[in-house]
Amino acid sequence: MGKIEDIKYLEIKVKECIEIILQEYKEILPADHVRHLCDLLNNESNVLMGEVGINCFYSSSQEKIIFPLQYYAIIEELKKTDKRFSTEKNRRFVSDENKIVNDNNYFTFFEYAIVAGLMAREVFEMFTLHETMHLCGATGNDMLSEAFTELKTRELSLKYGIETACCNYSDEVKIAIELQKIFGKDLCDKLIFVPNDMKMDFLRTKCKEEYAELYQQINVELNCQMHEYQNRRYSVDGINGVKTLVLLYSNKNYDGIYRMIEEFKSKYLYDNGLS
Repeated sequence: MGKIEDIKYLEIKVKECIEIILQEYKEILPADHVRHLCDLLNNESNVLMGEVGINCFYSSSQEKIIFPLQYYAIIEELKKTDKRFSTEKNRRFVSDENKIVNDNNYFTFFEYAIVAGLMAREVFEMFTLHETMHLCGATGNDMLSEAFTELKTRELSLKYGIETACCNYSDEVKIAIELQKIFGKDLCDKLIFVPNDMKMDFLRTKCKEEYAELYQQINVELNCQMHEYQNRRYSVDGINGVKTLVLLYSNKNYDGIYRMIEEFKSKYLYDNGLS
């Protein structure tokens, strides 16, 4: 199958994801946001492919999801070097039991893709739900926003039976889960659609100041530790680029963040900080 056919296929998958996102969140989104999602369903094109490194991403300037052409070459390279390549299409990357919490990364995902015999379009499809969340207004760019968007991606994947990569931001998702226990799922469902520069004001209207400060402190620490990873993730190429990102991603220590969360819980969690 050619790239044109793959784009057509992905357009269909993106619209399926938009419909699920609408079904899940339409009751908490403003009316104009819901109308925007309905407009996306009527768009002729929400997808592009390009020479953009090895990451799928949502381009706000083009208002489209960009899939990397390099995936075709990466899959072909791995097929030649990894003798485990299979045509068994019924293997799943993650079970329902570890879909939310796991230690997966890009390299373990591509290893799975080879063992399971996935073609490029099937690899693209596994990243479609996360990027469609961004297309529909879920925030990204900073690490905590990405962590919550990926957490919500995994929750939707589990609830609606959608196959997804579940390999983005795995360690940050664990922190988002801890914060969701503090802030509550309903608030976090709304939070992902609040623009980054408005998140603190939003939290201050919903929580005591200490809760908003906790979010900000953790976000600052995450962005500080993952600065090099974030800067280089769109500039590396090929399978060696995948390995480079995995190495950069492992170069962090979140023990201080977990201590921050535990100290907060001991001080404030039972103080009815949420309004």
